[in-house]
Amino acid sequence: MVKARWVAASILFALQLLGLLLFAKGFFPSKVVISGDGLFHTDLPAAPAQFSKLIFMVVDAMRSDFIFSEDSSMSFVHQLLNSGHALGFTAHSTPPTVTLPRLKGLTTGSTPNFLDAILNVAEDDTSSSLGEQDSWVKQLFNNGFRIQMFGDDTWLKLFPRFFHRTDGTNSFFVSDFTEVDINVTRHLNDELTVNSGEWDAMILHYLGLDHIGHKGGPKSVFMKPKQQEMDQVIEQLYRYVEEHPETLLVVAGDHGMNEIGNHGGASIGETSAGLVFISPKLEPISSQKSKIAPVAENPGFEFYKRVQQIDLVPTLSMLLQVPIPKNNLGVFIPDFLPLWAPKYAKDVLVENCEQIKLLVEASFGVESLLDSLDEEVEAFQQLYFLCSEGSRDGCYAFLEKSQSHLASSATNYNYVDIYRGFGLLVLSAVLAVALLAVEFWQSKLFGAGILGGSFVFAVSSFGSSLVEEEYQLWWWFATFFFFVYFYSCPGFIRRKKFRFTLLLLSVRVLRSWNNSGQKYITSTLGEYLSNNPSLLWFLILVTYTVYGLRIWTGALRILNPVIAFMLPFMLCSLGFTFKACQVVANGESYPKELLPLVNWILDSMGMENAVDSLVPLAKLVFQMGFVALLTRVVFASQPNADNALFMSDVTNIVSIVLINQTSTKNIPVFLVFMGIKYLFTDLSSYYTAYGSNQLHSTAFVSVFTLIMQYLSFFSLGNTNSLATVDLSNAYNGVESYNMTLVGVLTFLSNFAGPVYWAIASLDVMLEKSATTHQQTSQKWAKFWVRNLIYIVFYSVAAVGLVGACINLRFHLFIWSVFSPKLLYFVSWNVLIYGVMETVCLLMLCIY
Repeated sequence: MVKARWVAASILFALQLLGLLLFAKGFFPSKVVISGDGLFHTDLPAAPAQFSKLIFMVVDAMRSDFIFSEDSSMSFVHQLLNSGHALGFTAHSTPPTVTLPRLKGLTTGSTPNFLDAILNVAEDDTSSSLGEQDSWVKQLFNNGFRIQMFGDDTWLKLFPRFFHRTDGTNSFFVSDFTEVDINVTRHLNDELTVNSGEWDAMILHYLGLDHIGHKGGPKSVFMKPKQQEMDQVIEQLYRYVEEHPETLLVVAGDHGMNEIGNHGGASIGETSAGLVFISPKLEPISSQKSKIAPVAENPGFEFYKRVQQIDLVPTLSMLLQVPIPKNNLGVFIPDFLPLWAPKYAKDVLVENCEQIKLLVEASFGVESLLDSLDEEVEAFQQLYFLCSEGSRDGCYAFLEKSQSHLASSATNYNYVDIYRGFGLLVLSAVLAVALLAVEFWQSKLFGAGILGGSFVFAVSSFGSSLVEEEYQLWWWFATFFFFVYFYSCPGFIRRKKFRFTLLLLSVRVLRSWNNSGQKYITSTLGEYLSNNPSLLWFLILVTYTVYGLRIWTGALRILNPVIAFMLPFMLCSLGFTFKACQVVANGESYPKELLPLVNWILDSMGMENAVDSLVPLAKLVFQMGFVALLTRVVFASQPNADNALFMSDVTNIVSIVLINQTSTKNIPVFLVFMGIKYLFTDLSSYYTAYGSNQLHSTAFVSVFTLIMQYLSFFSLGNTNSLATVDLSNAYNGVESYNMTLVGVLTFLSNFAGPVYWAIASLDVMLEKSATTHQQTSQKWAKFWVRNLIYIVFYSVAAVGLVGACINLRFHLFIWSVFSPKLLYFVSWNVLIYGVMETVCLLMLCIY
């Protein structure tokens, strides 16, 4: 019977995973593109090139206000704008706003594939190469341009064979603010002087500003010095442009960032990138002299004219007189048309129209385009012929209509895989519900409640606002659960009124710690503590101390009192020291009392600054955590060992490591976690003794765990947006980029709350259990009930979410709301349900 249960659980998990992967394969296909390279229209005379050399400088995450606003420190760029030697734009970057898809858009003019958001973190991936797809980089190469590239090595992954000389820097080591940019700038003196005749195009990609945003946000103390550094680089490049007027300098942000310094989503800050064309030749056409830089702050981040970021592609192609990339959806920026005589300006627009026509015909089909009576197609017919006449208004009407249509219909869904995946998920859900019915046949009300909660969550996937503000749903789930749970036991509230009230208050504190949604921003406890660093660091000290004392008072004292004291003392001391050095290195606010400790640590380690201490200190924390955990496991395996406190000890040791991966303002949340765990354990023990049987008690604890996993995830500041993926602790102890290590650390950073409750729940569920054969069988029975509830929840939720994605596949928010939610759900299903439940299973074997 036991074996059959776990076989069934394994099969259902496999069905879920296979269904999700098959659905994703059809829902996120590789984008279909027109093969071949763009060519000039043979009937048109060639409009003369305005420039013969190009310097293309990308400043990663350069939001438009960083370069244009009154708060910007890029004063030299402001001088260029005011003199007319530069034209500035706010470039709208289409989500997902991460580097890989945005560079594809900036070079091909096409809309991004959502899967590129995942490939963006796969440093060794080569499937995203644009070697065969047309781009202005390829066009320059085909037309004899010698291209140099220095900076983000994503360019090397995208264009593996087009560069004459390169020096790539790793784009994911976000702890590096300086060297990653110095490695680019150090080439400039030689390239602009000695080697000036050896290149025709030079691509520079600076990463430091993006890294500062990830670590400290847009208001970091390092942000303005970095802007000044970029301004000085632009000045150095401009001096070369002055002496070589055939050279065009373009400065572009690939995307922006949100208020916490992250990106990937669709907020106005993330999609508003700066874009500047720089050359003395632009002065006669500049219309921006009346709008003196810097420009007043704008909450919509709209400075100067707003264009689509992909509009850069045809504009750049025509300025350099190379064919427009074949799959380009960009529209030539009209501000540059006066550079040509009217005759050639007309040819420039018609060239863009002829290129776009090929995409329109591929979308509608030539026959339907010419013969269909469909209203939308008829509108295209009129514009199609109107643009052929070469009138400016007609051309732009056609280009903008085409861009809007083609950008919104760029996804080619594979419906066979979509419905096969959905079918497997439905089968998994049906079988899971059947198992639930069998297990809870004598407790139909409990089974109905579990299924009802899962159904409500599944239905919520159909509302974009409910997905964006999902934390609200889990808050109401938590509140409803506690009242149902505790009021169902007669006399419970009268005896445990104070602790019950304290539990509800603790959960309310948890909810108030961070802004956890995507729509509304309110004052939070975390923000208050960040503004009061003395109070924050007092609570951090208390957190480390309490967890250290809990480990010290655990079962290790029986083994050896000295070891029991030294292990938690060293682990907590190293953890506290690491976080202290980290805030100094990141330029965060900290109490002045912390600085002597940091200086003493640096002197002891023989290091000059806090940045250098982070890697060795983080390594020591992980190593000491591993030693403490291994010591506890070895002790548990000894004959006649008392394992009653095993789960509690493991939870507390793992918590120190999780705290190490948590942002500073969120560390005291682990005190709240401990309080909730202690209160619920005490109350559930009473409930089990006086108010319920084992099945009911285990079911309630399992539901409690599930709710706390999700509630803690959102309470730590996470959302269903890619923009809140926290990379600030993803490189703790890592000397150079390693995808596996960084992936694990990123997971622990963003899922610290769910990981905590996955392990801590075993302590709650097995409280005061002994090791007799009878109770050993009971612990496996309890774990099966918990696993069954998880199976039902994830199965039903998967059907709801995938059904929503199918039903809303043409919805305005399908890529900005529902698709990120799908990626998060797969992460929950694989990492929290799959991996963490396996870890818990292994711990249960030791217990």
